[in-house]
Amino acid sequence: MRNNSLALPDLLKQAVGSYQAGRLDEAESLCGAILRANPSEVETLHLLGVVQSRLGRSKEAVASYDRALAIKPDFPEVLTNRGVALWELKRFADALASHDRALAIKPDFAWALYNRGVTLQELKRFEDALASYDRALAIKPDYAEALNGRGLALQELKRFEDALTSYDRALAINPGLAWAQYNRGNTLRQLNRFEEALASYDRALAIKPDYAEALNNRGVSLQDMKRFEDALASYDRALAIKPDFAWALDNRGNALRELKRFEDALAS
Repeated sequence: MRNNSLALPDLLKQAVGSYQAGRLDEAESLCGAILRANPSEVETLHLLGVVQSRLGRSKEAVASYDRALAIKPDFPEVLTNRGVALWELKRFADALASHDRALAIKPDFAWALYNRGVTLQELKRFEDALASYDRALAIKPDYAEALNGRGLALQELKRFEDALTSYDRALAINPGLAWAQYNRGNTLRQLNRFEEALASYDRALAIKPDYAEALNNRGVSLQDMKRFEDALASYDRALAIKPDFAWALDNRGNALRELKRFEDALAS
């Protein structure tokens, strides 16, 4: 038993390495081996929850986080990752409560403040979301994801120019943040700046070619510019990636209607 206990820290390091390398099944298997030897190993329970969340098994992730918190209730990293898993389950009020518990323990936890902002947006509390992002950025000024989230909140508040400034700050820090380019395109569309929106979607797609949402909104911008054939091609690219994308199918129907292809439009 003593030898097994000595081996557990090495197994945990191996599990972390597997997770970081994207070998999620291997990481989960190693976590299982550790927990069979020591069911109350909190760091392993935390890692297991993170792995399960990445594998799309958010309900199991919450259960793993809850097991960890039963042993160590004041673990802010577990609390905020639990909030992320609850967000994935669309349990937004519960997610917010989990982030708030994390911040009661660790008020300067930028990751929790960011995820709190994301959750507040789902609850349509855009002013509160903006305040949460700003608190995260006061702690970590180069937090590109928080700047992107801040832009989304500003966009919902109809503060479009401020939103663009926030996206541009995010992209100056992380030019590869495809989501920020996509959101920037959406804001430009709302300002009727269709050529600039199209360029932003194209930059998002240069980073992430399988970004179906960007292809769809690119099509909408092309349609706004009366380029219906090009819009149709963009929708078709989106649907090749995501065949059940109802929004793209609907927009495709609109483009086909403009092209007087009424039967095809109806089918779409």
